[in-house]
Amino acid sequence: MVGRALVTGGSGYFGRVVVDALRARNYDVTVFDLVDVDDRPGDVRFVQGDIRDAEAVLRACGGID
Repeated sequence: MVGRALVTGGSGYFGRVVVDALRARNYDVTVFDLVDVDDRPGDVRFVQGDIRDAEAVLRACGGID
């Protein structure tokens, strides 16, 4: 593992592209989004929340480099 990365909006098209690129570079990835996707890779952590909710953002950032 190179590091831990948080991708906000990681369930959308561009977010998924970023998630795939980070995984290819051996990052431990967390997705922060309102919705989860059925085909999210099992090694990608998901935290549900809204970027406008400060507590949810802090929860998602736990353990992120």
